[in-house]
Amino acid sequence: MEYTAGKFLPKIAKDKCKNCYSCSLVCPGIDFMPGCSGSTGDFMRCYTAYARDFSLRKKSTSGGVATKLAAALIKNREYDAAFVLDFDIFDNKPARLTAASSEEAVYKSAKSKYVPASVYNVIKTLEENKNKKYIIIATPCQLLGIKKYLQYRRREENIPLFLGLFCDKTMNFNFIRYFNDICANTGEKLIKFEYRAKEAYGYPGGLKLLFDSGRSLTLDKKLRMEIKDIFQLERCLLCTDKLNCFSDISLGDCYIENKADPCGKSSVIVRTKKGSDILDKYADLFVLEKEDMSEIIKSQSVEDKQRNMKYAMLYSLDNGLGKPDNLCREISKKSRKRLKRSLKAIRLSERYDICGIKITLFKKNLAAAMNKNLRRVKIAVILLFSAAAGLFKTKKDFNLRSLRDKKDITIGLTGGELYNKGSQAMVFTVVGQIKKTFSQCSVYLFSGLDYTRPAEQKNIYAFKIMPWNLKIKADILNPFKNKACRDPGSVKSTFKKLDFIVDISGYCLSSQFNSLNSLDYLSNIIAAKRFSIPYYIFPQSMGPFDYKFTHKLFLYPLMRLLLPYPEKIFVREAESVNTLSAFRRKNVKIKHD
Repeated sequence: MEYTAGKFLPKIAKDKCKNCYSCSLVCPGIDFMPGCSGSTGDFMRCYTAYARDFSLRKKSTSGGVATKLAAALIKNREYDAAFVLDFDIFDNKPARLTAASSEEAVYKSAKSKYVPASVYNVIKTLEENKNKKYIIIATPCQLLGIKKYLQYRRREENIPLFLGLFCDKTMNFNFIRYFNDICANTGEKLIKFEYRAKEAYGYPGGLKLLFDSGRSLTLDKKLRMEIKDIFQLERCLLCTDKLNCFSDISLGDCYIENKADPCGKSSVIVRTKKGSDILDKYADLFVLEKEDMSEIIKSQSVEDKQRNMKYAMLYSLDNGLGKPDNLCREISKKSRKRLKRSLKAIRLSERYDICGIKITLFKKNLAAAMNKNLRRVKIAVILLFSAAAGLFKTKKDFNLRSLRDKKDITIGLTGGELYNKGSQAMVFTVVGQIKKTFSQCSVYLFSGLDYTRPAEQKNIYAFKIMPWNLKIKADILNPFKNKACRDPGSVKSTFKKLDFIVDISGYCLSSQFNSLNSLDYLSNIIAAKRFSIPYYIFPQSMGPFDYKFTHKLFLYPLMRLLLPYPEKIFVREAESVNTLSAFRRKNVKIKHD
């Protein structure tokens, strides 16, 4: 193996090659879509989990599940050793999985290392010790290579336990060189490199660099993420197996919404009976919460691997490994341009063209900032346009009492959610009173936070939960969209049929919060006004309105236009009445919860 372009590549002795193709038979990289094609793979059940050992959990990348399970199996002598990656810094030698035969050795190797690591020691040990039992903690490509070797050798006895790690790109060794060059002081040498240390920023962790001078430096994770695509291995562009489909148990970071924890949690997928039996036996070592596979897929953005599938088809075609067919022809020019752009960036890192890397990084960040601002401007324009259009709408005569005898009333709640106990109590109380007042009614809670809950959690309530955020509201109000918004909840059709809306925010319209919060709050009234839906604001605090001057320029006109629209604005304090007097007084009334 020779070190070149930031990685170790094989030098083939062509004069000795017998063309037996054994290397092709066991190579994991030769299969672009090795069976699971970026989807889930077979599985039995899933969990959100973490180790009860708090010190290990703090040290680990996420929840410490793989490390704790492997250490326990070795301690109880059910397995002889676990192959782990013990890596501190690149020393011009290949990084290799090594056998850890004690608890201490397994613990020492905790944490993720995003480097290309060889399975040479694994293959050699499996060949020489056929009677021993091993645990292998590996990425999808490492695991597939080992499995193909075992199949090639027709090994059926003492098959290792495979703990598969979720994986989304590995970087070449020039990645470490880059941070050494931009962060080291004169005369300093980098002696330890941690990809994800949780001490400074908590989970998911930042880059930690330790120099021979004794100085340590922790960098925000965004610095790792923004150059990840530049330093990734070329083969990672074609990978479709993020969730490690061929393992006994696969696991990785838990990114499921509302389950974040500064100490870290793991998403765990139990795939085989062997994995199931072992996890059941050692379940008391972990906190295990049953999880829906769809939540893991969504949180891990597995659908993004469909792009890699297109890259794999294009790569096969361009390198003479496949024939043109209808599928390849249908792949867009956009995909080809993206692939070309990605390969160009990777070549910069392989050559270690530091100037080219920095220029590419600058252009990437500039484009991201422009796109973000353009999206914000687009949403603001749509909201302002919709608010202005409301000037020409005649307000409908509305009598709340007349609805009591009406059948099939639909009522919307905004500003409430179920995670905060105070807000949850307000939702339950209001829904209870509505159900008493209107015998036949449907209640919808518009809450983006709660819509992400699993279906079995949402279905237990006496009301339906709908997705709701600024982007969805902009989609609903956009006059140039013919279809309902792209959200799966069919929000527009539901919203338009509401008989009236009740806002139960508690405290939101104030300069004490981000101005975007106030815009989000007012956008609810814009949407109601656009479709002539009566609007009630239940008891809450409002003000002060000491926004920045530039924010006042668009918020004050909006407030003057929108605050007269609600049928009633109930506020908790006289101070709120005074604050609102510059915008509206007639429909404002003091009322406690």
